[in-house]
Parts: sequence; C-alpha cells; structure tokens
Amino acid sequence: MLYFSELYGKKVYSEDNRYIGKIHDFLFLAAETPLITKAVIKTPNNTESISIQNFRRHNRDLILKNGCTRESVTIKVGEISLLNHLQNQQIIDINGVKVIRVNDVIVSDLPEYVISGIDVGALGVFRWIGAANILVNILRHFNFHLKSEFIPWSDIQPEGVAGGRIVLKKEIEKLKKIRPEDLAEHLEHATVQNVLKALKVMDKDIALRVIADLNLDYQTEILGRYTPEHAGQILSLIDPDQSVDVLLSLGKEKREEILPHVESTKRKEIEHLLHYAKTPIGHLMTTEFLSVPADTTVRNVIEKVRKKTIDFSEMLYVYAINNNNQVVGALNLHELLLNKPDVPLYRFMNQNLILGRLTTPKEIILRRMLKYHIYAIPIVDENRALLGIVSLQDISEDIINQYS
Repeated sequence: MLYFSELYGKKVYSEDNRYIGKIHDFLFLAAETPLITKAVIKTPNNTESISIQNFRRHNRDLILKNGCTRESVTIKVGEISLLNHLQNQQIIDINGVKVIRVNDVIVSDLPEYVISGIDVGALGVFRWIGAANILVNILRHFNFHLKSEFIPWSDIQPEGVAGGRIVLKKEIEKLKKIRPEDLAEHLEHATVQNVLKALKVMDKDIALRVIADLNLDYQTEILGRYTPEHAGQILSLIDPDQSVDVLLSLGKEKREEILPHVESTKRKEIEHLLHYAKTPIGHLMTTEFLSVPADTTVRNVIEKVRKKTIDFSEMLYVYAINNNNQVVGALNLHELLLNKPDVPLYRFMNQNLILGRLTTPKEIILRRMLKYHIYAIPIVDENRALLGIVSLQDISEDIINQYS
C-alpha cells in the first residue's frame, strides 16, 4: 500500500538510473474499480504523462522501464486527475452537518495500480510533512493511539467524483430518505459556508428544493453568491411572495440581474408583487390564489383547481369575480365539494367579503382575520380588482418577527 503524500514529488529514475523527473499526479478511471492509468511526471523541461504499465515498484519507489513511450499530458475520456478530483477535496457528512477533508489518497499496486481509498484523519495531514510516524510515537507515550481514518473506495460514489463532487454512498441513501424540508431544517444549524458545500454534493433537483425550504436569511446569502442563472432557477421553484422577500434583501442591481433568468410565468407574478412591495401590506401578498367567474360551475372549478394550483404551497379559498374583474365572492374547498357539479358558484358563495387594501396596516388585517375566523384576506385596488391575498400564517410570522 502506498500513499499519495509519499509519492507526490518523489524523484523518478529509469532502470538504467537516469533521472526522469518528479511525480506530480496520477490519472485514474472514476469507476467501481478505479484503475490508475497514467503517472504525470514533471520533468526538467516539461510535464509528461506515462502509462502506469511502464513502471515497476521497488520498495516505495516507482522505477520507469527503459524504452517506454512518453508524451505531453493528455486526458482521455473517463480519466480524471487524482490531484484535482480527490486530494484535498471535501466530503459532506449530512449527519453532523460538517465538512470532512480528503487528507491523503491510498494507492494499491496488487494486482494492478488502483485507488483503494482515502484518508480523512489527522495522520493524513502529518504524512505530507513527513511527521506521521513521529506524531504516532509521541502520542503513544501518552497512551493515545492515533490511527488513519480510512474510507474505502467501495463507499464512494464514482459518478460524483467524475462530476467534481465526492459523495459517500451512505450519504446518498440518507438524502433519498430525508424530505427536502426536513433536510433544510437540519442544515440551518450549520454555517452558510457548510450549507453551500452540502448543496454541492446533492443531486441538482434535491438541492433546489432544499434551498426553497431554507429560511430567508440562508436563501438571501446563498442566492447572493450564485450566478444570476442559477439564482433564477431557484426562484422559479420558490413561492412568488417568498421570492420577493429574497430579491428585496439582495438589492436592486442583483435583483435586475436575476429576474431575466426566472421562468416567465413566475417572473410576471414576482414583478407584480415587487410593484406593490413597498406598501404596508404588499410585501406579504402572494399571487398564489385561484379566481374564476362567478357563474362557473362546481365541476369546472374543481378542474381548474387540479390544473392551475399544482405548484401552490396551499390553497385556502376560491375567489369569484364579475365581468368587471371585481372580486364578488369567496368559498372554501369544503363548501365547493358539498355542492353538486352543475351548481354555479354565485348560488352558494360568501358575498360578505372581508377585504384589505395595499395601504391597510397589517395589524388591522390580522385583527380582521382573527375576528372573522378566516385564514386569508384578498387584497384589492380602488376598483375592487383582486391583486393578491395575504395568509394568516404569513402576516402572523411577520408581526412576530417584528416584535421579537
């Protein structure tokens, strides 16, 4: 067994004792059996890659066979660099919400040269400065036995290494079992830096969903560090009212860079909310509501609920509008399901609406909700056109945060 720390920088000689150069890197296949294919040697004049088959081992040295082919470094399909893809890379421990560093790489040469695992312990660090044995002997006097913390290659996801991420198979299984919202809550106990690193090892879709469930402070910090394209992808998954909070926290310049990359339908909703964001109630408003003409039948409303609210985080009421686009009624889903399919909404909807305006103080909105036992209030303009709704949960959280 050899360690990369012991091989890196080691002088290479030919069989006839000619100096060739120093070992700089190894190329290997990121597969279930990670065969080493080439050694990268820094010669006095160049950097060359030489097939590993042209070396033989002598004690802890590699001897280059005479007459072998040497070429400039070429990386073929499937080959990756040990130095760039394994050494000093980071692994995320989801359980401990911490980052583990690859301190050394273990190479086996029987029957072929392969990567057999990685060392994430302190000994791996001291091996690089030639002090591992000294440290072990010193600690032994204090009855402390320091060992390598070895992770075998069989525990590593090969596809992740090829993609620039080191992911342990057990962590993949954990991620599959944890719901994104639970994982987001778990990660909120970590630093933003560690959260960013954890997101890198996740599948792209899971990572996006986790970010959508993080709190506003984390979302703002993370999106502020992402490219506008990446940030736009994330905001396309987040509720529009939540996206507005994030964008307002980022500042105007960053906001204008991100918005063009948000999915078009979601972008229109966000821009609509941003327009009213500076009003007393506008920043709490969401466009996730369903409004239909008052003469729509129960059957057609249920069909619209199925088709149009698939991405809503929740839907508390259906709002009825007249020909002038004015809100004239509301009903909850229970009332909707109790009526026969061909009955129009105006026959049973509640017409005594409790409404709010953009200038209505949020404390008054909350008081009305509590007084009339309603979970959302429609916000209208001077013509009674429906602009959005404010939920009891959002306004309660905002007031609690204000006074906490």
